[in-house]
Amino acid sequence: MLDMFLAYGWIAIAVSAALVAVRIWAKRNFDGQVQDVLSETQARFAGGNVEVHSVKAVRTITVQDETAFLYHIDATIDPSQVNVEWCGADLFLRGTGGDPNQIGDVLNLKRWNGDSFEPLKNKAQLVGAQRLLLSMQVAGGPEQVRFNFNFANFGPVIALPEMEVAV
Repeated sequence: MLDMFLAYGWIAIAVSAALVAVRIWAKRNFDGQVQDVLSETQARFAGGNVEVHSVKAVRTITVQDETAFLYHIDATIDPSQVNVEWCGADLFLRGTGGDPNQIGDVLNLKRWNGDSFEPLKNKAQLVGAQRLLLSMQVAGGPEQVRFNFNFANFGPVIALPEMEVAV
């Protein structure tokens, strides 16, 4: 009986070790593929630029019992690749001070048609450089932020103005 256990015990150990090795190999390959996809999507914006025409503090809003700030940002978003397709809803703001709670997302966007801003659907596909009016809610207070696209920072640091308090 002991001989049978020792003979089959080594097989069980070998199978377990093989499963662990396959799992480690699959995780490394999956992580590498995810990193490749993320790097490819970030490459379109990583060297891009933002020309901010104006930033206006609009009002405070309450989101899930927390205070957020609504800003209208008139900016020309210029990806690093000329004819890249992108979506304005994928833009967001992230604070430069390291506070993970300071983040801003797009509520509404409008595109400049040469004379005025016209409404766009949030998931509308855009090509190349576009001038947009972005309505963005920002949590964490007005500070300095940068634009992000798929977690790639791009463009200059933007100082968000304080809200004006009516007396």
